[in-house]
Amino acid sequence: MIAEVYPMRRLPRSMNAFDYKIPDGLEVTRGQLVEIPLRGKKVWGIVKKTKDLPERGIRLKEMFAVSAAYELRDEELSFFEYLGHDLAQSVSSILHMALPTPPKRASKKTSAPWQSKPITLPRAETESLSRILKGMRGRNEVYLDIPDLKRMTAVLAAYRTTEPDEKILVIVPTVRMAKLLTKRLNDFHPVVLTGSESNNERFKRWMTFRSSDNGLMIGTKISALLIDSTITSVFVLNSSDKNHKQWDRNPRFDARSIANNLHKHFHTNLFFQDPSPRVEDLAQFNDVNRLHWSSAIATGLVDANAEQSSDLHESITLTAERIMRETLESGQRVLCVLNKKGLANRLFCRECSHKFSCGQCGMGTTLMGQVMRCGRCHQSAPAPARCPGCGGHDFKRIGLGTEGLAALLEKEYAGAAVSFLTKETERKLEPHHILVTTDTYIQNHFNPFDNIPYGLVLMVNADQPLYRSEVRSTETALRSLFVWRSVAQAANARFMIQTSELELFSQMLADPEDIIRQELVMRSTYGLPPYKRWVSVLYRDKELRKAEHAIAQLTVVARKIEGVTPQRQERTPDGVRIKIAVEPEQIDKLLEFFTGLSDTYIIDTDVI
Repeated sequence: MIAEVYPMRRLPRSMNAFDYKIPDGLEVTRGQLVEIPLRGKKVWGIVKKTKDLPERGIRLKEMFAVSAAYELRDEELSFFEYLGHDLAQSVSSILHMALPTPPKRASKKTSAPWQSKPITLPRAETESLSRILKGMRGRNEVYLDIPDLKRMTAVLAAYRTTEPDEKILVIVPTVRMAKLLTKRLNDFHPVVLTGSESNNERFKRWMTFRSSDNGLMIGTKISALLIDSTITSVFVLNSSDKNHKQWDRNPRFDARSIANNLHKHFHTNLFFQDPSPRVEDLAQFNDVNRLHWSSAIATGLVDANAEQSSDLHESITLTAERIMRETLESGQRVLCVLNKKGLANRLFCRECSHKFSCGQCGMGTTLMGQVMRCGRCHQSAPAPARCPGCGGHDFKRIGLGTEGLAALLEKEYAGAAVSFLTKETERKLEPHHILVTTDTYIQNHFNPFDNIPYGLVLMVNADQPLYRSEVRSTETALRSLFVWRSVAQAANARFMIQTSELELFSQMLADPEDIIRQELVMRSTYGLPPYKRWVSVLYRDKELRKAEHAIAQLTVVARKIEGVTPQRQERTPDGVRIKIAVEPEQIDKLLEFFTGLSDTYIIDTDVI
């Protein structure tokens, strides 16, 4: 008897299962965990299938043993095989990343218990919680429009209380969020998996959850790969957060897509929660299956086109400056949101109108101290002394960055402590009256469960996402608006935005789903997801001519596949990339072609 086995190792996408001889007297079936020899080492593998065939003159290596630690059910292994195909990776590589292996010795380490903390909601919002919970009953897929993690946790706790027999997986985008959530759900004894655990600890926790009938697991995107066909409900919290996707290494997977496929393959209940839906969410969840929290706090709109600028800076209107001053004089603190790093966005030559761009990728560069830095490819160069266009040296800074705004506010409001916070200047927050920050505050500091001592949350430039050359620019602007509004709501603070697109933001606040519907129509017109799937292929090589030739050859073959439309290739710091649009019904043909490509081709099968 021969067994085809997937070694749990990183293997090229072209490699499938390996043949091993089954020793006499050993019972082997599909999905079992076995020990096998591979390249002079003893490794773990998962049995794909067995076959009663002779060795045909080739002496096969014998497998060593079958492990009783765990066994994948047939439908679970089939799901891993589907993922390998869908992600253009070998099944072995998917299994290697997803599954922990049995420890050599039992772990004696015990996890420190989390300190349980209560979840409290304003009395006026208890009706919203009851209505949401009632709407979830009897539905197997629901999008929940929930403003922040505190209220998402309340929904989850209420659902767990009313459905104690369900086996629930909760997927969150960051480790910090997993910790915040766990502290509030400790009474339900959750298993926590963030990817930072050792193999042995991960194995122990996964076995605890897998062997339970009604367990609760809270994890980051890695938990989505621990396939368990007995899970009854999957919650994806902050479902529009880009951190649900693994962008920077293989396998390039998206936890939201995996959750969707668990729903389709195993009929698992699916619940997405976020302050603002993605275009894909509107396409997937129909009107009946989209539920909304109570009305949010009021938003003050300041028309940056019509309003007169203050003496402080051309980017600050008189209205914004006045309300900041009133807030400080009342003894409250101000949170200024500006997602621009440094002192200004870009440099501009007054003499010839030259704008400074990255020499590597062409994107506009940001002045950070005495360095010009590119936000896309992270290249940096000394700040110029003269203009490369005309030789002049009369430069103007365009826009305003966090550091520059903080300096202006410190000068304007004498006696007020002003701090600024960005990803690059990450530190413990010092006592302050005004904080100028980017989204880093939300990612690393904002805790909706705590009292947040701000009287005003001001988005200095709400339009910033709109001017990015990205498919999701409007969607990103909408979500940024609602996420920062939730910060103000948690602080019981006034919320105000400055915008040059007053009509658009008024529509966002009045009917956000209508904005997303318009985006959905636009995507249909231009052949974007969910109407077409977009794939990215990067040929990694420092020799650009070689990389361009490889991508050109790939393009020739891809064009022959019906429903496949390669786009223009582009150079990157690592090589040459091309994006490919493909009709959903033709994706399998394209993925089959990818199977024969070497791992020099870095493939992301869901790039937008």
